[in-house]
Amino acid sequence: MKISVRLKVKNGANEGSLLVIVYHDKNQKEFSLGRKLQPSEWNPKRQEAIGLHHQMLNVQIRNLKRDLSAAIDAATVKGDIVNLGQIINNVTGNSTHADKIEANVNEPKTLIDFIQRLIDENPERLKVASLTNYRTLKSSIKAFNSKALISEVDIKFVNDYHKFLQKTGVMVNTIETRMAKLRKVVNVALNEGLTISYPFGKGKYVLRKDKNVKRKYLSQDEIVRLISYIPTNTSEIKVLSILKFNLHCGLRIKDVLTLKKSDIAVQINNDTGETVYRCMKTTSKTETAINILLTNQAKEQILLNGFEKKKPNDLIFPWLNVSDFNSEKSLYDSVSSNTAFFNKILSQICKKCEIPHISSHCIRHSFATTLINKGVPITSISKMLAHTSVTTTQIYSQIVQATIDDHIKALEN
Repeated sequence: MKISVRLKVKNGANEGSLLVIVYHDKNQKEFSLGRKLQPSEWNPKRQEAIGLHHQMLNVQIRNLKRDLSAAIDAATVKGDIVNLGQIINNVTGNSTHADKIEANVNEPKTLIDFIQRLIDENPERLKVASLTNYRTLKSSIKAFNSKALISEVDIKFVNDYHKFLQKTGVMVNTIETRMAKLRKVVNVALNEGLTISYPFGKGKYVLRKDKNVKRKYLSQDEIVRLISYIPTNTSEIKVLSILKFNLHCGLRIKDVLTLKKSDIAVQINNDTGETVYRCMKTTSKTETAINILLTNQAKEQILLNGFEKKKPNDLIFPWLNVSDFNSEKSLYDSVSSNTAFFNKILSQICKKCEIPHISSHCIRHSFATTLINKGVPITSISKMLAHTSVTTTQIYSQIVQATIDDHIKALEN
């Protein structure tokens, strides 16, 4: 059995028709999808249309091939005669599959239904975090205006939605993340001809992610209080171990939780004969290789976690299970839940130390700002943080302005 789709273009024609060919036991049937495409819009090797505006068509093709295969298999298992014509009619509902596609295209779509369609079509193409952002966008739009049509997303709609998010207390950068996803949704709708309005860009709504939002970081006094704190239970011990390690390494929490023994290189300094440890890992977000020399404080934490007895694939900080690595989604879910637990325990420790609430990412900020205060060049810090642009790192230099102000006051004396 074989089911294939090809684009049939007549000589001299600018476009062709999509044909579905079904083979089984030396029998062959073909039928038209009723859709026409230009040769540049069709990938014969992958048997799918090219371009975001053809996503719905590709989903229909995949579903059709799946349903035809299942029907033929079911008939074969039962020992029935495989009548390809009858099976095609049954699967397509006694009508051409193109009719279904055209019905779907012409049917008015609400914005939340359109977002759900994008989610359903792209599980294998989008990262779990992006899918989560689209789901959050959908829930947010549903709370704002659940009946809005995709064709009604104009400048007024976008601005009213922005005001709605502000009114509900959503953080500035979170708002812009949602607006960025909404812009992508509108782009797809434009390509599919479902809307003619584009409410983003010059003179319209402009994505304005606030690079000057004040980031939390620990002062040197707060760092001393935290690392001097004596834990009272196992959870606090585990959290403090990561805290002490990451104050001198600056990794994102996902990279800390997925850090393996094989990510730590043990080397001998030829000049001093000293054994040195380096964190050499490809970061999960930017896929950038880092090479960070571990200080005695950072090294102590990995040794306390049994580094020497671990196997190469063992986690340095064993918060995750082996099964969590089975899929991107399971890893994302586990990292998210463990991060929430980490932040909860960290918050409790901060309260005992009389320090304002911080999160796991604040430790990364503290790593950066401490280095800036020590006079380390911004380009070096950028490499340590695995930023793809030094512009991103420069954000941290702004949040130590108070320290700079204190230093300049020395001129008064």
